[in-house]
Amino acid sequence: MKNYNLEDLKKELFKNEKVKKTYSRELTKIRIAQQIYELRTQNNVSQKELAKRLHTSQQAVARLEKDGYRPTTKTLEKLAEIFHKDLLIRFV
Repeated sequence: MKNYNLEDLKKELFKNEKVKKTYSRELTKIRIAQQIYELRTQNNVSQKELAKRLHTSQQAVARLEKDGYRPTTKTLEKLAEIFHKDLLIRFV
């Protein structure tokens, strides 16, 4: 069996387009969750307080910050408004 380091393994796996697309999709979800968490914590807002502002539950906010959850554009727009940020969605 060949020994792989992480970069070699990624290169090998990414030869498969399905794997490459799945990885990209999951990475996007993780980045969105991280940004939501960072916005909330940098502004010293609890999940409970953010839930009130979003008119939802604390559990729903926890899901927004969880890797693998896909928020709607409407939810992202609300978050941008709450934190006085512009929402930028782009294709690269």
